[in-house]
Amino acid sequence: MSNKIQAKGDANRGELVQETDIFSDLETIKPTDTNRSSSVNETNSDYTQKPFEQDLPTLTLELDSFYTPEETVILPLYSKIKGKHVPERSGLNQWNARGRARHPDEVYIPIPAAVHKESPTFFPERDEPFDLNLPNGTKLSSKVCQQGRKALMSDPNRALGNWLLRSVFKLSEYELLTLEHLTKIGFDSVRVTKRSNSYYIDIGE
Repeated sequence: MSNKIQAKGDANRGELVQETDIFSDLETIKPTDTNRSSSVNETNSDYTQKPFEQDLPTLTLELDSFYTPEETVILPLYSKIKGKHVPERSGLNQWNARGRARHPDEVYIPIPAAVHKESPTFFPERDEPFDLNLPNGTKLSSKVCQQGRKALMSDPNRALGNWLLRSVFKLSEYELLTLEHLTKIGFDSVRVTKRSNSYYIDIGE
């Protein structure tokens, strides 16, 4: 029996020797392309040495083609002449002016001279029509009127008044707008934005 165990052990040692010889042969296999490592390093170097910012100008130009510049002015709904107040017979209370009977929605938004001075080309010339877009999507035909281009009006002028006096301020017909109303509602001006020669109006603060 011991002879059988010894023979089996010798056979196993033979198999181990043969496997060892196989792995020894594998260890003798060496890379034939000695430049491969340096080539990889050179390739990586090309990527690491090229600054990312080199691609930014092209990207910026592409983004600029989708960007539309805009300008904004703030128009106060009150006057500071003789103290801050809302005039009773002009501006948003134009319907209350003397001289003739007027529609209760007839108004205009005053444009301070400082707006024309700081942004002289923001609004079109006097009496030149343009579209004014309301927040609700309504488009009003509008223009800048009066001497000195001091009034923003819609055509008909009661369309702008209907939005401001009835929809925004919730005033009844023939009810005067006052500074107290502006304080209560939380804003005292409107914001007009010009984008690609289109005008948009919204409440300010």
